[in-house]
Amino acid sequence: MSITKKWEKRTISDNLLECVLFSVANIKVIIERRHITAMRSVAASQNSVVASDGMPGVKAEELFGLELTGVSPQRQRRLLIIDKGQGPIVLEVDEPVELIDLSAERIHLLPKLLASRIKLPGIRAITTLKYGVGFVLDPAYVM
Repeated sequence: MSITKKWEKRTISDNLLECVLFSVANIKVIIERRHITAMRSVAASQNSVVASDGMPGVKAEELFGLELTGVSPQRQRRLLIIDKGQGPIVLEVDEPVELIDLSAERIHLLPKLLASRIKLPGIRAITTLKYGVGFVLDPAYVM
């Protein structure tokens, strides 16, 4: 299902960013909606990440170098087709994938100490969420 078709009727004000929120090994990750060109379901039994058009992809946990523990193999997964400027990438993430409106005032550059130590590729900022914090992903720096 195309995100555009599903969410095209939304309207937001000028000071809000339309973002997609998902989790990677219990870390909340946010990416601006304009970078997501499509979202598709993935079969629970599928071992390799491949979009229906044959485009290869990567599991989010592998991309970020994180391990999943205590996760059901039957969990629901989604493929996010992300335009990173030099061509699309396919990223497999856990459900739920949510569309959120994020106030620009809530987005902050990573503190120097955290920025110097963080190993997650593409993470450029931090934000407060309803239930904690999330990391803002810049797709230009992924893969």
